[in-house]
Parts: sequence; structure tokens; C-alpha cells
Amino acid sequence: MNLKAGAATFALLFAAMGSTQAQSPSIAAAWGEMKLSQQACLEHGSDIFKRLKFERIEAIRFTVYADFGNFQLGIRCVPDKQMYFVFGGGPGADEKPLLEHVNKVKAEFDR
Repeated sequence: MNLKAGAATFALLFAAMGSTQAQSPSIAAAWGEMKLSQQACLEHGSDIFKRLKFERIEAIRFTVYADFGNFQLGIRCVPDKQMYFVFGGGPGADEKPLLEHVNKVKAEFDR
């Protein structure tokens, strides 16, 4: 019975490792200059995510977070450096779809 339990545990561990490796993440980032206050930047970021149909939009301290499908993006506001930072992550080794979302958010922020 111990051999069967050990074999089953090994099989589950092997399967979990295989699925983790198959789901390699992609990450992307961009930044830009701004002259907004902290509050104005957070509001602007929230409005951008709403316009672009993102979900679960949430502003916490210096960053607005949102989801788009399997991707999660954020806009970090750094008014004392007069800049903002757009970043994101999601599944898949191909970062192109994520980079398109990051660039679209940056383009909207720069309007």
C-alpha cells in the first residue's frame, strides 16, 4: 500500500510540475512622463481601465490594478518623479498580446 501511495504522489507531483512548466508567464512594462497629482493619476488610470473594458479595477495607495482576460495590469503613479509606470503579466511565453495591452494603456494615459 505504501508503494501505491508513493507512486500516486509522484505521479501527481510530476503532473503538477509539467503543467507549471507549460504555463510560463509573460511580463511587460512601459513608462511615461506626467504632471498629475497622486489622486488625479489614480483617477485617470481608473478611467482608462474602464474605457478599455478592464475588470476588477482597484486603486491601492500608489497603483491602479485591473484584469483583462488572463492578464493583470497596473498603473503605478509616481508624481514626485513626474512619471507613471504601466506593467502587466499573464500566461504564455509569447509576450506580444500582453505588450499590446500595456502599449494601449500607455497610449490612453498619454492622451
